Formats: sequence, C-alpha cells, structure tokens
Amino acid sequence: MEGKYVLVCAEPHQTWKLGRLPGVRGKPVQVFDDVVFHDRAEAEWEIFKRRWHEHFGESLDDE
Repeated sequence: MEGKYVLVCAEPHQTWKLGRLPGVRGKPVQVFDDVVFHDRAEAEWEIFKRRWHEHFGESLDDE
C-alpha cells in the first residue's frame, strides 16, 4: 500500500522510527530518522493520527 505509514523497529523492544511504504515490492521503506519513539504505544498513536489525517483531513488532539 503505497504511502502507508508504518513503524520500523530500530532497536528491538526499545526504539521505533516512522516509515512509509513505497508501494513496490523490493523497494526500501522510506524511514524518517528524525521521528524516533521509545514507547510503542506512543508510536502507534502517532501512526493512527497521521493515517486519520490523510483519510479524513482532520487532526486529532492529544488530549
């Protein structure tokens, strides 16, 4: 699924980075080295918010 946000494990059970799928098998995932998470739940919430914004054009607050 081209452009889909994903988590890329940088250090098992410790660090994750934001990534985007290229949409073509065999091509590397685009990894955003400047977006690093140390909590998996926080990382998954960020992915959800980004996907929500792309699909519905609305931002979710972190309240």
